[in-house]
Formats: sequence, C-alpha cells, structure tokens
Amino acid sequence: MDGSIFSRGKKPGPPTAQDIVTIAAHEQGIDEVLVIYTSKLEVRDWVGQRAAFNNHCSRPPLSAEKARLLLKEWSQCALIVAPTKEAFSEKLVAIEKELHKRGFYKAWAIFNESVCNETSHPTFEWLGIDIVSTLMKHKKNLTPPIPGDYQPWGVVLLE
Repeated sequence: MDGSIFSRGKKPGPPTAQDIVTIAAHEQGIDEVLVIYTSKLEVRDWVGQRAAFNNHCSRPPLSAEKARLLLKEWSQCALIVAPTKEAFSEKLVAIEKELHKRGFYKAWAIFNESVCNETSHPTFEWLGIDIVSTLMKHKKNLTPPIPGDYQPWGVVLLE
C-alpha cells in the first residue's frame, strides 16, 4: 500500500470553498488565486479616507476598526489576480455565484473599483483594504500599479 487515503479505504471529502473558487476562477480564465486568512488583509484608515475625499458617494467608507470587525466574519479569502481587465467584475460575480450554488452562502466578492459602484458588493476602498500592500506581501512578482490605474484584482471572502 502506498499510504494514500484511498489505500486506507477513505474517500475524499466534498470540495472546499478554496477548491471551488480555484476551479471557478480557472473556468473564467483566471489562473492566479491566492487563499489567505482574512486577518492577513492590510486594512488601513487612510484607504477609506482617500475614498471619502475622492468620491461623492452616499455610502461612506467604514473605519479600519469596523472593517476589521466585519472581516472577522470570514476566516479566509481568495486574492484573485486576472490577466486582463475585460469583464473582470462579471467574472468575480460568477465565481461568487458558483460558491453560493455549492452551499457557501457567505461568499462575498470585493471589487477594485470606485466606492460608488452600482452593485451590491463592497470595494477595497469602502473596507479600507490596502490591496497593493496585501498583494505585495503574498505575490512576490507584483509591480505596483500607476496611481489611479484600475487593476483586475479582486477578493472573495470565504468561510
């Protein structure tokens, strides 16, 4: 016997949220998914404050303290780095919907767009997430973006 779980008569368990998000992302043409603990997201007050001054929005950003408290509702998240901006928001929502279909009802996509997006999804700025610092910690070959240049980056919160 080779010591694998199959040789011991055990069957593999159901797919995890991490499995599903990776497969769903691949189906959307996205090969780069990094799963981290939500506590590793860089949350800073300056991100939300910058958003508050740059946007005329009826939805003010959360303080870093409130954002950290909210993010504790999820244990992990998937950092998603797409190769192109084309239809990125739609792809991120498709990944979230696939997780919902598979029973992971708390999955929630976070966008890298303005605070006043027209969806029912939060943005990095609204939550005070410094996505550049977060990604630079976990993705070693990341080139920092030009300020104001939207990048096809997203997060899906996972239970």
